[in-house]
Amino acid sequence: MELDTMKELPPAPAADVVAHLGAGLMGYLASKAHSDLIILCGDQTYNVHKIVLCSHSTWFARACETNSKNASNPDGRSIDSYTPIIELETEDPTVISILISYCYALDYSDSTPATTQKGLLPITTNVLVYSIAHKYEIPPLKRLAASKFAALARNSWDIEDGTLWADIVRIVYATTPDSDRGLRDVVAAISARHARKLFQLSPPAAPPPLSVSKSNGNSSPASSQLFSPFAALLSQTPRFGVDLAHRMSQISDFEESKWRCPSCERVWKGERPDIKNSHCPFCDFNPGGWGEYEVRED
Repeated sequence: MELDTMKELPPAPAADVVAHLGAGLMGYLASKAHSDLIILCGDQTYNVHKIVLCSHSTWFARACETNSKNASNPDGRSIDSYTPIIELETEDPTVISILISYCYALDYSDSTPATTQKGLLPITTNVLVYSIAHKYEIPPLKRLAASKFAALARNSWDIEDGTLWADIVRIVYATTPDSDRGLRDVVAAISARHARKLFQLSPPAAPPPLSVSKSNGNSSPASSQLFSPFAALLSQTPRFGVDLAHRMSQISDFEESKWRCPSCERVWKGERPDIKNSHCPFCDFNPGGWGEYEVRED
């Protein structure tokens, strides 16, 4: 009877298994027990385990293989007592610490005492983690960072009169290659959706300068569109301008169309929503496609 009951027990949820494994591995990272690899970055020293890092990263697997070949006796025998060292001289210790923590915990926090002390916002931290995951060849970490970034980016475009959004886009384009679309497509889609408002935003502390009319020589306030953080971003980051133009070309020009949200039932007016990425401006619901929710007036 007891055996029959045991057979009926459901397996442990995958999330519980991952959490249990991550907690156990983090314990070994904290205690340094059985560590067989040292990573140096800035003033930080990490005593880690090759099997953990190499399981996640082909970059670290190659680095450990190189270290192993270099650490040998003249007759070719490996030196068992030798602990290989990998120096990451050009990296930010705060971001490397997140990468290492992810390899053990299978997750990471984008807001830690270290990131706060460094002045990094969670959304910026995710950009840097995405970039470092690309460099050290950890695809699941890239996907996780992209997911965390996208969740925050949706509501960040108009913070600080658009200045923060312009800075975020600059960092995305400065830290990712042209061939990597993971974060670039996100910022291009959000920027295309809110382009009109982004052009209109300008910091209150920096009023637009006067422009001189060629016809009569009179001075008048220059258009805020020419001096908004978003306009400055386009002039400084041409590749983003190309991506934005391409994205906007895919949006049909239905300025007077109306849309009824199937979740909150409220009606809003504007451009045709992007098929996959648009959310209701009132309740943030995304139906996965807006074609059937257009309000047509007979």
